[in-house]
Amino acid sequence: MQCRIRARAGRWWATARAGCAGAALSLLFAAPVAATDPERGARLFATPPAAGLLACADCHSEDPLVTNFGNIFVGRNAASLIQRAVVANTGGMGVFREFYDDTALADIAAYLGNSPRALDFGTQPLGSTGATQEVVVRASSKLPLERLALTVDGDFAMVSSDCAANLPARASCSVSLAFRPTAAGARHGVLRIDHSGLPTAARVVLTGQGLDRPPAQARVAPGSLSFAAPGASRQVLLINESPQPLTLGRISVSAPAFVLTGGTCVAGAVLAGGQSCAMALRWATADATGAVLTLLHDGVGGRSDVPLAGTAGAALTTLDVEPSALDFGVLEVNAKSALQAAWLHNRGPASLRLGAISTTRTEVLAAGGSCATGRRACARLWQRRRMDRRREFSENFKQPGGDDENPVLPDGAPAAVRHTADARSDHGGQPDDHPYHHGGRSHAGRRGPAC
Repeated sequence: MQCRIRARAGRWWATARAGCAGAALSLLFAAPVAATDPERGARLFATPPAAGLLACADCHSEDPLVTNFGNIFVGRNAASLIQRAVVANTGGMGVFREFYDDTALADIAAYLGNSPRALDFGTQPLGSTGATQEVVVRASSKLPLERLALTVDGDFAMVSSDCAANLPARASCSVSLAFRPTAAGARHGVLRIDHSGLPTAARVVLTGQGLDRPPAQARVAPGSLSFAAPGASRQVLLINESPQPLTLGRISVSAPAFVLTGGTCVAGAVLAGGQSCAMALRWATADATGAVLTLLHDGVGGRSDVPLAGTAGAALTTLDVEPSALDFGVLEVNAKSALQAAWLHNRGPASLRLGAISTTRTEVLAAGGSCATGRRACARLWQRRRMDRRREFSENFKQPGGDDENPVLPDGAPAAVRHTADARSDHGGQPDDHPYHHGGRSHAGRRGPAC
């Protein structure tokens, strides 16, 4: 008795010969082909295959989902194109032949083309449907995706999708999913993304927790965070506004340019009714100006999101002075005028560091006030002590185009009170002391592709 078994695209079947049906059925259940794993692909992309070698991320950036460095978008959901580049030693990629088989390269293609790689829906009361989350499918910049099909299992459902059967090159589509637990405790499911670009369907792992009691009510304060400059730090609170306990899950930030630097909110922490915890964040680099802080918990909705926004230079545009000019009138020689106050307001989110305060004329003197280093708002008292022609003056701050010796004066101001102002955050970041080179890493002594 002979039989011949063939495999294609992850599905096993037999070519009919005598007695072959039983053998094929046995193989079908005994040796299923594993799904393509974008989570494993992410690890392979970021990690050198051996000591002394470069990782893929060293030549194609550490965030290849948004940065087309080294033309990495070609590899999105296109296992065959990555395999061809390795075989042809394109850009020195032939070094990976001894470390990565076709399955590993397919996992990398799935990582590049499908995001996120996993979804955690947090905690949801039994029988209720939580907020939707989205998975994006991207086609290679050179090849379209054909026969695209999406399936989901477990206590999860597709709410909507704009993915058609064929996805053109360079295009993307998305699918929205929701969690509706049918039992208490941990719930698991999988979204399968099947198409022509991968040998087997890519799998996105779905998780959630079913809750068999009334959920707590969580609130974040403030509801969003703005950062005035790279290096600036802000804090956000998570507050349990209900009598039920609130248990925290995973805490994450969607872009590496924003970093969690500490706080009392940690995964597994339990907040009693009325309690709160804090998180500190820093805008580390200007590589991204927007992100979302996500806190999973077992409260209503299962999660709390805080939009993060960085706007370099915002602190320099939020300073003002009241009033903009002081008029001391006409005085007799050696007479002193009444004191007048000028208020300096820092209306931005970053701290303002005051330096020297001076005037351009000796007859106008600073005679007191509250302006000092570290103050967010202050007043300065000014007094004129001798008769001279009427003068106007205003406060001036260091802005682009000016310096301590040559300040930028407001239009029409013949004299100014100079403030050497440093509008950096109190938590100013340190500049990189090494040049950017393929993801910010030094490659000395390491071999790999010709990046």
